[in-house]
Amino acid sequence: MKTSRKGEKQMPTIRFMPMGIEVPAREGEKTIAQVAARLGIGINQPCGGFGTCGKCRVLVSGASSSLTEQEERMLTPGDIESGYRLACRCPVEDGLTVFFGITPAEGRGRGPVLTRQVRYGGTREPLVTSISFDLDIPSVRDKVSSFSEIAASAMGLSGDAIPIGLMDPLQRIFSGNKPGKAVISNRRLVALEAGDSFKPYGLATDVGTTSLVLWLVDLEEGSAVDALSDLNPQVRFGADVLTRMSHITKKKDGLFELRDSLLSALNRMIGCIARRNGISPGQICAVTVAGNTCMEHIFAGVEPSSIGKSPFIPPYRAFPRLDAVVAGLEINPLAEVIMIPNISGYVGGDITAGIEASGMTKGSGVTLFVDIGTNSEIVLGNRDFLISCSAAAGPAFEGARISCGMRAAMGAIERVSVVDGRLSLGVIGGTEPAGICGSGIIDLVSEMLRQGLVDPSGKMSKGPFSDIDIHICVDERGMRHLVLAGSEDGSESNRLVFTQKDVREVQLAKGAIATGIQALLEMKGLQVDDLCRVVVGGAFGNFLNPVNAISIGVLPMVPIEKIEFMGNTSIIGAFHALVSREDHAFMEKLPGRVEYLELSTFEDFQARFLANLRLGPVLSRKE
Repeated sequence: MKTSRKGEKQMPTIRFMPMGIEVPAREGEKTIAQVAARLGIGINQPCGGFGTCGKCRVLVSGASSSLTEQEERMLTPGDIESGYRLACRCPVEDGLTVFFGITPAEGRGRGPVLTRQVRYGGTREPLVTSISFDLDIPSVRDKVSSFSEIAASAMGLSGDAIPIGLMDPLQRIFSGNKPGKAVISNRRLVALEAGDSFKPYGLATDVGTTSLVLWLVDLEEGSAVDALSDLNPQVRFGADVLTRMSHITKKKDGLFELRDSLLSALNRMIGCIARRNGISPGQICAVTVAGNTCMEHIFAGVEPSSIGKSPFIPPYRAFPRLDAVVAGLEINPLAEVIMIPNISGYVGGDITAGIEASGMTKGSGVTLFVDIGTNSEIVLGNRDFLISCSAAAGPAFEGARISCGMRAAMGAIERVSVVDGRLSLGVIGGTEPAGICGSGIIDLVSEMLRQGLVDPSGKMSKGPFSDIDIHICVDERGMRHLVLAGSEDGSESNRLVFTQKDVREVQLAKGAIATGIQALLEMKGLQVDDLCRVVVGGAFGNFLNPVNAISIGVLPMVPIEKIEFMGNTSIIGAFHALVSREDHAFMEKLPGRVEYLELSTFEDFQARFLANLRLGPVLSRKE
């Protein structure tokens, strides 16, 4: 660390590329990952930054520090030769340049980027409305008490609906004797501009454990015009909500750290999506937020640790509305931030939004709604009943805890099949594979089971296999693995493998989901044949191969035509709440209608879960 002429410490400066961000480290920031977290730059750290997963691998230039023991263990010789380091282990040094393969918040993933506007199909009545008005300058003969009362009367509001912060622009409109445009939310003025050109926008927001998604919404047209996704930077504190709650309880400023990293990322994304669409962040006049219960509490700055211990009761199910300035969002400071209400400690506002988006309460036919993600919430019901549970599937289907797992971004293997005895890989963007995402993981395990590379117990076979040119190898530790890309001898830095441990992670995830589905059906005395629809939500739902998902037991064995993939139902529901008062009111009342089943209390839960670890179709139809 350098010292200035005055004896003050000069902190090392680090440059992050291709974003072009150059900043000095702060006191206490010892690693690249800690500096990146402050900036809201998402780095995948499902191990919580302990150097045990190897997922925070970044290309570094200008490093003079020696590799740590964890880096020597997790990086290949090719990685080391190319200059890769683990962001959670590599110390900060002056002059470091850190290279990321894809620019954060500029369309990093395939995700939800909109190729066309998404219009609301129902009766549009947005939470925020805009009106044009004319104000006449009063004379001394007019018995008028104040500008605020004149303006409020013209807008159909009460006199106290004009915030102090908008009085100056209001007086300018009066003095110029010009027409104006007002934006009103919950019978309160939130924006005021002279003329008629001001256009209000809203943000639908999905705050996921692993990913963040924004939809920019034209409130006058009732349509989503752009979208953006990025990694939730909180992954550096752990891959799941339990790890993050543990961080909050163990560290004095843990809640602040988590909330600050989340808000930094969201504000960076807001600035990006505003610039991309040629608008000011001040034109964003309303926000809806959907997330799991823990994530919504962290967003609001409320300690969520009660969710992690029996009886798993959250501080809030329905949050009070917040002004953006209180919420910490860098938009119109008077904009209302509305969080979609939670159902229970482990079934959050994202599922409330998903239930609305799925339309499962509109008819008598029974729908099974499965939101595949880190928590994998499941809802069974129709217009007469709703019952839910949370299956702790873990983040395997989001690429975490998988040797070469990654989000559905450029370079991710999203499809796997066997063609002419060889693996055929479908890669997002048509590039060289950089890892494998959830849909590819399900395809791969299904093909491995189909080809005899793994047996129903999950054990990888030694081979050899006469009909296919695919090999199961064994590393120096005796771990069996399948090589997806690169050479089998490990000499290439881009070598991707799928290991025996990875198969076990998939088994744990599918076992949890299958057990949750079984439990809800049994609670209502139903069987798989009674299902009219199976709606699949989650970040990769649109890209899931249903045959492969059924073949390993992720989804119940129903006719394919009954399965509907809706993708990110959380963001769809948040969008609906923003443009339809009716849908928002429905979501506000919904938690009181949903029964919650705590899976750990279900009869023979452990035995059922162990049985469902087996790879293969489960929940078969009636004979």
